[in-house]
Amino acid sequence: MNQRQLELQRDLYRLLLGVNDSVTRDIDEILYNALKLVVEITRARIGYIELRDKEGAIWWSKEHCNEVDIESIRRRISTGIISRAISTGETIITPSAFLDARFSDRDSVREDRIEAVLCSPFKQDEIVGVIYLQGESEHAFTDEHCLMETELFSRHITPLLRQLNRKMQPNRNEDLRKKYDLKDVIGDSHLLLLKLKEAMAIAELDVTVLLTGETGTGKGVVARAIHKNSFRKYNPFVHVNCANLPEQLAESELFGASKGSHSGAYTDIKGKIAAAKGGTLFLDEIGILPISIQSKLLQFLEDGCYCPLGSTVPLDADVRIITATNINFEEAVSQGTFKEDLYYRLCVFPIELPPLRKRKEDIPALVTFFIKKYCNLYKMAVMEIEPQVLLALQECEWKGNVREIDHKVQQGILRARVDHSSKLQFHHLLPEQQEIPDSGESTTYREGKDTWERRFLIVHLEKNGWNISETAKSLDLSRSHLNNLIKIHQLERRDISPATA
Repeated sequence: MNQRQLELQRDLYRLLLGVNDSVTRDIDEILYNALKLVVEITRARIGYIELRDKEGAIWWSKEHCNEVDIESIRRRISTGIISRAISTGETIITPSAFLDARFSDRDSVREDRIEAVLCSPFKQDEIVGVIYLQGESEHAFTDEHCLMETELFSRHITPLLRQLNRKMQPNRNEDLRKKYDLKDVIGDSHLLLLKLKEAMAIAELDVTVLLTGETGTGKGVVARAIHKNSFRKYNPFVHVNCANLPEQLAESELFGASKGSHSGAYTDIKGKIAAAKGGTLFLDEIGILPISIQSKLLQFLEDGCYCPLGSTVPLDADVRIITATNINFEEAVSQGTFKEDLYYRLCVFPIELPPLRKRKEDIPALVTFFIKKYCNLYKMAVMEIEPQVLLALQECEWKGNVREIDHKVQQGILRARVDHSSKLQFHHLLPEQQEIPDSGESTTYREGKDTWERRFLIVHLEKNGWNISETAKSLDLSRSHLNNLIKIHQLERRDISPATA
């Protein structure tokens, strides 16, 4: 090890030891500086580091990587060398991955003709990650110090980053919304903000993003947020719902068509890709795109150019692709309704949005947002909502997630208007359910909550035939917790009657 490498090693240790200092607080800055030093110590051509915690938060950094390199590395996280390192927990070093029998059959290695690689995983408590280095030639990483320094770095950085993460936790939510334009994304639950952090981390990278999650979880809103926080924000955001594309016109809608190429092409038709020039094309419900169009879309994603229907002249396209689906891609691929190659090409950076049942604390903010939205739309004074009604809404299933809340609030406001009411009540929002019993003289939040909670338990106990175990399971409560609630509210089976159920 020469003098320069000794100095770099010293700087790396100082950086890691300095994480606890009040001066050094930014996780992204630490990762960037640490990776830069490791790349220089090992004389790697490119470097990449990624960490994830058990709740899905991601931290990552790169050195000498372009967008193509990042896409290639991310593919190998799930399908190649990196996945092996993570699964075995062992550092992998090879002079030529392309010729190495352990990896030469991997698609990601063959396609990118990967040569010298040093890949070191790390895992401690809730944090897992990997540092990935790629060398110039087969002689890269032959120095034993390369392996030693990389593994030492992996062992030391994880606990320090976890400690730093705890320091930053109180301000993370506020900082995220200050740093990015997220005003259209409603909610501040921890789980939602973790996903937004992922989305904002790649907003400027121009990589292909796949948004997954149940219907109505806000994939379109997040797609637009990614666009608004990218360098393409001043150019078009074009939203295409693939479910609404007739198979016979899908190719023309996406890629355009030359005059006379089909019966409806009386002149040249501009497709959605051309309409999104310089901006973002959001392909919603991509999972049900006609199979006949999938090959052409795959070719477009790989080459960056396309031919309109009926034309042989290729056109370049400067457009970012974001896709979304709520289908199970593995099932679709196995059933032959979705091309496997296209799935892998779309899944460069997947983000799964959480259903509303996993972030119930966001429901009051969503209800309030939609009340203001529709009252303003109909030029009405903003309506109030009873506290116990808001509590009841938090316990509804909301199978349609945010979209269902949107529709229910809109309908509720119209029903309240018919009643000449200035307050949104239970029967306005959920007329198909039994209204909450009047709380009588109960005027405090606590009294209203107790009234609602008592009836809520009665309804679900009746639904499950007073089976404590089944009711506890359906409410995601422990049996002991449910028994305690029954005692607190002094519930007995005789309380269940047609009048109250």
